[in-house]
Amino acid sequence: MRRRELMLALGAAALAACTPPQQSQDEAPARAATDPAAVIRPLYDRYMTPDAEFPSFQEQAPWSNGLSTLLAAMSQRSEQINEPILDFDPIIGAQDYQLSNLDVANEAISEGSHAVVRARFNNATTTQTNIVYDLIWEDDRWKVDNIRGGLGPASDRSRSQRGRYSALAIRRTRAPSRCGGGSWFLRRPSRCA
Repeated sequence: MRRRELMLALGAAALAACTPPQQSQDEAPARAATDPAAVIRPLYDRYMTPDAEFPSFQEQAPWSNGLSTLLAAMSQRSEQINEPILDFDPIIGAQDYQLSNLDVANEAISEGSHAVVRARFNNATTTQTNIVYDLIWEDDRWKVDNIRGGLGPASDRSRSQRGRYSALAIRRTRAPSRCGGGSWFLRRPSRCA
């Protein structure tokens, strides 16, 4: 009889060891915090929601400390000259929006260092818009350190307004192909300077 009880106990222990542990509710947000695309996807929720409220641009995303400083300086210059420096929304690469077919995906991740996330969507047309986010790992989470937009209708606007933007504002020059080929970006990557 003891042998039978011993075999049942060993079988139960083996079964318990093979069963994956239940995930706590706290583990899901922790996993999302380590996925760069999970940081970018929520930025588009308000664009997909009719009559959504929008915070100021400086509050729309978890900006890196460096980019946050640049955005604050840009905002201050804008107030001083009483003219907008940022005349479009970099998150959608346009002023007006009617988004559909949103897809946000990681393109490259260097764990705990930097990542590249691409958002693809249609904005009021069938033409696909691509917005590329450069993220850095800062203060134990992913933060947006740059936004780059692709070529398209915005490139016409960028040619006519190229001279208006300083190094601390939007750089709207055609970047070399090694910099992603974007027609505008919030911050010129150091390798492109």
